[in-house]
Amino acid sequence: MSALDAILGKQTEEDTDTAPRTPSDIIEDYLTIDETGDHDTSKATAAPASTSVDGDDQPPIGWQPWFSPQSPVYEVPCSAPSAAYLLALAHLLVFFTDYYAYKAGVGNGGDLFLKLALVDDALITGNQWLRPWSACVTDYGFVEFLVATTALVTIGAEIEALLGTAMFVVIYVCTSAVGVLSVCAFDANTNLSVGGSDAIFGVFGAVAAYSAINAEPEWNPNGVAYRALQMLAFGTGLAWIAGLPTLGNEHVVSNMGHSVSFSVGVAMAYFGGAPLFVSRPDGDEETERKTMETAGKYSHSPHSTSLIAHTRTRRDGYLCPDCLSIHRDIQD
Repeated sequence: MSALDAILGKQTEEDTDTAPRTPSDIIEDYLTIDETGDHDTSKATAAPASTSVDGDDQPPIGWQPWFSPQSPVYEVPCSAPSAAYLLALAHLLVFFTDYYAYKAGVGNGGDLFLKLALVDDALITGNQWLRPWSACVTDYGFVEFLVATTALVTIGAEIEALLGTAMFVVIYVCTSAVGVLSVCAFDANTNLSVGGSDAIFGVFGAVAAYSAINAEPEWNPNGVAYRALQMLAFGTGLAWIAGLPTLGNEHVVSNMGHSVSFSVGVAMAYFGGAPLFVSRPDGDEETERKTMETAGKYSHSPHSTSLIAHTRTRRDGYLCPDCLSIHRDIQD
C-alpha cells in the first residue's frame, strides 16, 4: 500500500482541498524515480508531451495544417506522408490524360480509363486480372474525381502518417480490389466499376480500427472528433454520388463496393495493419523493467509522459529529438 500511495499520492486531512490528480500527474509521478529506486512525487511536474525542447510546439515532419489535432498526452509516432500524394497524382494523370486526348480529337474521352477500370467481360472472358488492382486510380465523372482526390490528399495523407506508408498503400490497393470484385460478383446490373472511392472507404475503415484498438478517444478526443467529421463529410459525398445511377441501372461508383472496402479495411487494420503503441508482449518483464529504469533518468524531460508510447511502438516513425535520444537509450 505504501508503494501505491507513493504513485497515487496519499491524501490526508490537510490536503483534502487540493485539486484532483489527473492521469498526466499519475504518469509523471510513476516515471519519476530517484537514485535509490523509490518514487518521489515531489519532483513530478506535469507537462504536455508535445512540448519541445525550446518551449515551442513542433509538429512532426509532414504534419499538415488540416490534419487532426494531436494528443496532449502521447506524441504518437508517425511517418511523413508521400504515397497519398503520389496516388492523388496518379488519379490526376489518368483523369486529365483522357480529357486532353478527347479535346485533341485523339480519343473518346475514356481510353485510358477503360484500360484500368474493372470491366466484367475483360476480367471474366479476357483474364485481365490486373484490372482489380489498377482500378484504385480510376474515377467516374469530375465530381467523384474531385471528392475522392481531395479526400486522398487531406484525410488520406493523415491516415498514411498514422499507419505508415507501406501499410497505407497495401490497404488502399487491396480494399479497392476487393470492393470492385464484390460489385462484379454480386451486382448483376453493373459491368463497369471504379475503385478510387472504394479505396478511400478502405483507409477510412483502417483508421477507425486504429482508433478503436488503441483507445484513442480516451487520450486524443479532439483529434478523433476532427478526423471523424472529415471522414463523415467525404463519405457522405461519395455515398451520395454512388446512389445516382450512371449508365442505365448501373452504379459505376457503388455503395456496395464502399461497404465491402470499409469492412476489409477494418479487418486488415485489426489483424496487424494498425500500429499498437500502448501495448507490449505478455511476460516481457525485463523490457518493462529496463524501460522504467531508463525513463527514471529522464523524469525531468517534458516528454516523459510519452516515453512508454514511443518505446512500445511496433513501427518506426517520427520522434522528436528529445524522445529519439530517450528511445535509443531504452532500446540499447
